[in-house]
Parts: sequence; C-alpha cells; structure tokens
Amino acid sequence: LNGRLGLSLELDSSNAEHQLAGLHQLPPMPVHINVYRHHNSAELKFKLSLIEKISRRQQVVVTLVQDRRGVNKPRRWEAFCQKTLPRLTPLVEGIQIGRAVNRGHWGVWSAEEYHRLLISAVKSVDNPHKLPLMGPGIENGRWSDLVSSLAGLPEAVVFSALTLNVVASDGNAPWGRGALSHLLSRMTLLRAFAGAVQPFAARTKLTHFGVKAPWT
Repeated sequence: LNGRLGLSLELDSSNAEHQLAGLHQLPPMPVHINVYRHHNSAELKFKLSLIEKISRRQQVVVTLVQDRRGVNKPRRWEAFCQKTLPRLTPLVEGIQIGRAVNRGHWGVWSAEEYHRLLISAVKSVDNPHKLPLMGPGIENGRWSDLVSSLAGLPEAVVFSALTLNVVASDGNAPWGRGALSHLLSRMTLLRAFAGAVQPFAARTKLTHFGVKAPWT
C-alpha cells in the first residue's frame, strides 16, 4: 500500500502551523485538502499558498467544496473556480469538484446542478486536458445517486479518477476487523456501477474517510 494511503487535512489559518508540524513528522504520503467556496479571500489565499508549499514535498489531492449560494448563483462558483483552478492544476495530482454531491445539505440538489459545477470548472482553465478532474464524490455508496450523477455527463468532463466519500457511523458500515474489506468492496462496486453507465478507464479513489463512531 506504499503511496496508496494518504492523510486528509482540514487546514486553515488557525491550525495550519500545528497540523504542518505533525505532517512533517510523518514519511511523505499523499495529502487531501478541502478548499471551500464560502471562505473569504484572505483565507482562500492562505490555503492556496499552503497547498503550493505542501506540494513541493508530497502528492496533493484537493476537493473544491460547494455551498448552496455558489450553486444557486453560478457566477460565484465560476469566480471561485477562476481563482483556484489555474493555480492548483499544475500543483496537484487530482481535483475533485464537489463534496458529497448526493447529500442535499452540501448544496447540490440535482444531477443537473452538479454537472453545472463541473462545466464551470472545465471552462476556468486554458487547457482542460491538463485539469486532473476527479468525481463524482458521492457519499457512502448510494449507487442510484452515482448513476444519476454520471448519466448525461457533459462531453467536456473527463475524470482521471472515480471518487467515493465515506463517513463511518454505527448505522452504515461495519468497522473494526471488517473495515478494510468493506471499503475495498465499495471501491469495486463504485467502478462496476460507473462502468455500467459509461466506460471508464479511470482509477478509483477514496477522497474522504470520516469516522463518527469509535473504532472497535
């Protein structure tokens, strides 16, 4: 699993020094970082600078995280993409557009809205072929949501990796000794369901793994 396991960091100006100190004590490994549309310009500038710094030492994957205001007002999302993607594209291994796009409380209420986010991302860079897009980042393997998010995917959108977000709780996954096999089975299903909608040569990635229940 060398190079296949990474660390997800929630970085901002209040905790970056502490988190980076801990990161530097670990061997180089892939790092996942969320970049939020609702953050102010100063916080966004700070996070982009941190990503550039971290990318000099190890692989970085980022997620551009939506909010309802950005979805409802496409120009705000477009402006966010224009500020972030031209700078991030040459630095990172992958960019997931949208987080948990099948969960309404994250701001996306339909596949059409998700596709609109993707199109804005593609249009924000000069050379879309160099944009390492990943998606759709559905949460907890709701396969009907996967199918709807990929069906009718705009031709301009090409994923370099298929992604899945997992949030563990007592009610939706067996954790403990069966955790790893459960995750692997979900990744296999992700590829199978996606391939049933349209052919994919992309890899599969787990971009978010959150634990709400204690490990056993």
